Formats: sequence, C-alpha cells, structure tokens
Amino acid sequence: MADDRYVVLPDVVDRLDRVARLVLLLVEDSEILLRPVEVQAADGLAVVVVQKHAEVGLGIPSRQTLDWHFGDRDRADDVEGALVAPAAVLGGDVGIGPYCVIGPGVEIGVRTRVGAHATIHCHTKVGGDNVIHAFASIGDAPQDKKYGGESTRLEIGDRNVIREFVTLNRGTTRDRGVTTIGHDNLFMSYSHVAHDCIVGNHCVLANCSTLGGHVVLGDWVIMGGFAGVHQFCKVGAHAFLANNAAVTRDVPPYVMAVGGPAKPHSINAEGLKRRGFSPQQIRNLRNAYR
Repeated sequence: MADDRYVVLPDVVDRLDRVARLVLLLVEDSEILLRPVEVQAADGLAVVVVQKHAEVGLGIPSRQTLDWHFGDRDRADDVEGALVAPAAVLGGDVGIGPYCVIGPGVEIGVRTRVGAHATIHCHTKVGGDNVIHAFASIGDAPQDKKYGGESTRLEIGDRNVIREFVTLNRGTTRDRGVTTIGHDNLFMSYSHVAHDCIVGNHCVLANCSTLGGHVVLGDWVIMGGFAGVHQFCKVGAHAFLANNAAVTRDVPPYVMAVGGPAKPHSINAEGLKRRGFSPQQIRNLRNAYR
C-alpha cells in the first residue's frame, strides 16, 4: 500500500482465513485497538493490514509488534478464531470460546470459562472458577476524558458470573489505579462497573445497572434493574437498591433505597433473613433505623 499509515505483515496470517474480521493494530502512542480489517489474497495466503494509529489505550510499548497466537495447538485458545496474546497467563482447565480476544498482561485463574466473542483486554487479573459469557468486555480502558493511556489494572476474584455485554473497566492513576471485584458476584447483562470501583462479595447487579467511577459497594448489595450509583458514592453491606433507583448520596448498610434521588425506605428485612440474621438482630436494626 502507498499509504504509510499501514504496514502489511504476511508472516502472521497462519489460518487467518478463519479470523479475517479481526486485526492487531500497531500504533505509535502506546495504544492498540482491534477492529475490522481489509484482507487481501496474496499467493494463496491472506494478508493482514495493520494500522499504525488508533485511539484506545491498552498500555502497549510504542512501536512494538505483538505476536498473537492464531489457534496454537499447545494453548487453551485452540478454538476457532480465538486470539490470545503470548504474554497472557492461563491457568489449568481454562475454557476459551470461539472468537475470544485475550490481551497482553491478562491472567486467568483455573477453571474459568470465557464465552464466545468475549474480550479481556489487558492488565487484568481474573481469578478461578469465573464464568464470563458472550460479548462481555473486561478490562478495557476507563471511560474518563482525563485518562492518558497509563498502565492501570482490573482485578476480579473467584466464582463470579459475568453475563452478556457486561463492561468492567480498569482504574485510573487519579485514584488507586485499579478496579477491584470481589468473589461470588453476579453481573447480569448490560451492567457496568466504571473505573476505580470496589465491589465486595456476593453482590448482584441486575440488568442495565450502572456504577459510576470510584463507587464502593459493600458485601451482599443487590442492585435492581436500571439502578445507578453516582460517582464517589458508597453503598453499605446488605443494602438493596430498588429498580430505577438513582443513588446520588451514600446509602447506609442494611437498608432498602428507592426513587430518584434514592432515599432509604426501610430495613432490608427479607434479605437479612435469607442470610441468617436472627429475628432479634433484625428487630435491633429496625429500632436503630427509626
């Protein structure tokens, strides 16, 4: 090609005919991006067109060409169209679905399953026994205009279920530099966890629920569908946020919050009962709430 924005790398096209819709972009500003490619035939082989400019930062050193694996028979990405960076670390019995993309600096714990077309971008640590469903986007750059491509992280614990189209973003250097997810959480479809959040254990984020940046969720928090938490807010342990709740201030533990802006409505008695709180304990919390 005459256009110097592109380079042709015919030496990375082994079995590329199966994954011709994906491309590794080589850029100058510590950024790479996957997007549809222009593929041409050349002497019976596919030709990858690798663009040198992109806008989404993944913390890759400038001008470094990444040697991605295309269905390597000795790795867990032995699935049609799966792309796994050599620097990714996969634990034992990890399952990688068709057309997944696992980026550099990713660690995936034992027995974790990654569904078809899911993407784990970079600098992300995923614990063991997690289930990540199709089209989830894990560890992408924070949606923060101040983010300048710095190397930040996402850390996910064990036994989480991450459903379709969930988005979990990395942290920023203006906070701890890491987004933290605990253990045994359920993220339903289209839920979103923004940069620098801390999510405890046993939480449930129902469909389309959203956490703004720097939010802290305690253990056993349940968010109803379309509930949202404003940036920098904290939600205490065992709290219940009703559907469409718009949280703009901190929510105390043990309460139900409803409305927009969300206000405490009552004690989350049913949830506390299910988690083994005694009638006397629940009565004491009711008295304190009054």
